[in-house]
Amino acid sequence: PATPGFGFGLGVERLLMVAEMQGVDFHEEDTLDVYIAVMGNKASLAATQLAESLRAQAFKVERDFSNRKLGAQFKSAEKAKAEVIITLGDNEVETSEITVKHNQTRKEVKTTLAEVAKGFAPIFEEALGE
Repeated sequence: PATPGFGFGLGVERLLMVAEMQGVDFHEEDTLDVYIAVMGNKASLAATQLAESLRAQAFKVERDFSNRKLGAQFKSAEKAKAEVIITLGDNEVETSEITVKHNQTRKEVKTTLAEVAKGFAPIFEEALGE
């Protein structure tokens, strides 16, 4: 060819074929554990810190960065198939009290940001009704 070049292959296709023959399932779960709906400027930093804390506890978390209305954020949570929603506004940041709401049953669990940081798993299970 007129244009010089080179290439290489890592054998990814062959690796996938072998994995498929051995029955390895690469299906990724398409659900989200927690969606944080954010309202207000003070809440934005707190939401980021909350998301980091939950991720450190091995939860799959998303938060809104676009300052949309709550209704739009709840629709995003539905679309992402979030198990629970935490609505975090300036008032919640000031009082440090939050509500964890199950996205399907609408069951609510009242807690604090400190309790979530200490360990979210029991709160999550309570919200799910387990």
